[in-house]
Amino acid sequence: MVVACANVIYRDLGYLISVIFRFLFYFSATIYPVSMVPKEFQYYFLFNPIALCLSMGRNGVMNREMPFEPIHVLSACGLSLLIFALGNWTFPKLESKAVKYL
Repeated sequence: MVVACANVIYRDLGYLISVIFRFLFYFSATIYPVSMVPKEFQYYFLFNPIALCLSMGRNGVMNREMPFEPIHVLSACGLSLLIFALGNWTFPKLESKAVKYL
């Protein structure tokens, strides 16, 4: 919600967001399994909520063992709730400005 309103107000933000999302796409094990990530980085890699969700889905479909710990799930839920709260707090403030630019 924050990015949507900010993109209306600051038009060039869309280009930056597309680069950031492309980076996150390749950093989140979309096209490769987490087992291809070096062992010393796998623990930290799974703190990415997108990588965690994709790994859970992939391992569930392929009937493989889940390579993560409960702290990964808790951190993903916590980060998701934090981002939701930030969007819920800032959207009403930016909404009135965004209407002027439309």
